[in-house]
Amino acid sequence: MIEKIAKICWNDYMWSKPSGTNGKSPSASAHENSYGYGHEEWVLDKSRVINGFHYGFLQPLNLKTDRHVGNKYKIWLYSITERQKLLIGCIENAICISQDESKDIYKVYKKKGWLNQMIEELERAGINSKALKNTPDYIYFNIKFKIGSIKLYDEFRKISSKDKNLTTTRYKLLNKVAEFKFEKIKERGSESYLRNAVSETTVDQYHVKIQNALAKLLAKDGNFKNIKIESNNIDVQANSLDGEVHFFEIKTDTPKNNIRQAIGQLFEYSLFPESNKADRLIVIGDEEPSKAVKNYIKHLRFKTKLKLFYRWVDMDKNTLSPEI
Repeated sequence: MIEKIAKICWNDYMWSKPSGTNGKSPSASAHENSYGYGHEEWVLDKSRVINGFHYGFLQPLNLKTDRHVGNKYKIWLYSITERQKLLIGCIENAICISQDESKDIYKVYKKKGWLNQMIEELERAGINSKALKNTPDYIYFNIKFKIGSIKLYDEFRKISSKDKNLTTTRYKLLNKVAEFKFEKIKERGSESYLRNAVSETTVDQYHVKIQNALAKLLAKDGNFKNIKIESNNIDVQANSLDGEVHFFEIKTDTPKNNIRQAIGQLFEYSLFPESNKADRLIVIGDEEPSKAVKNYIKHLRFKTKLKLFYRWVDMDKNTLSPEI
């Protein structure tokens, strides 16, 4: 199997639908900058399958010639966001299709109402859909593959500047000439380190400061022992003196968004696959939640029957709130 490498625009929804301008290229010449989206934002959408295949688009295959048509490649996908090159994963058996096949699939998409859905998804993301509407049917799609061909990393890998494969960061189909070289994740310190999540790829100095402050405040509290930072991907974990295990997940968005972003991670860290590694799950923010958000976390706790709480670190006062 010939291995190729293709750049795709950044996407916060695992390339299943447009996610808006967040993380997109700042270059004025880039399509994603000019129009707010890239057509490959649907390339890994698993919901639209025709005759066993998902049809997608990769800009590096958008050529005037048909030299790739009929070829089958293993295509590695990478994206650049906030100046970081991240390897997403690969499509193991991607078949390059003709413009005639693209026209045929376009008709099916139109008949099924999928084109209108794509337009609606763009508009919900705050993007003008005019460019998509004006995209010719013969270049709407250029690859097809079985859903099982999608192989993504659970955690995206930061590609080293010394990697021999990425000879250009333009949207050009590259040959994979060597094993990928990745950056080493830095130890805790003053610099950012790789945080391989979907929409949160780095943890900055501020996150590290909260993490270190939380660990110190828990130690100062006197009711915790065995305090660990970044053990098994958990931001902070500690044992209370009465024997309970506490998992703390730190987020630096608004309190409501913090809960949204943290809760899935806390569930996975504590419960996957069929375990119960923690007694208490705590979302950590840096500001006091509103009354509505406080009621929300209490409602979640009531509905799930889990010991799920919210606490916040006041970085100015160097204090940790009680559980809510």
